[in-house]
Amino acid sequence: MFVQLFVVLLVLNVFTYEAVAQVDEQPCKDQLQTKYCESAKSKGLCNGPKTAGLMKRRCAKTCEYCKA
Repeated sequence: MFVQLFVVLLVLNVFTYEAVAQVDEQPCKDQLQTKYCESAKSKGLCNGPKTAGLMKRRCAKTCEYCKA
């Protein structure tokens, strides 16, 4: 029973690690059109407490969230 649980957790760990690695390796780009990202940035949405997470995913380049 414990061996089966260990194997399941090990497999889940491998897939989770691969998914995170793929996200980190994505090129720095906006998922939305530039005009929308620039408009949102001008309204201060890149750093807003309720919108920063969404902006980081959708407008990473425009909001300057990309790694150097």
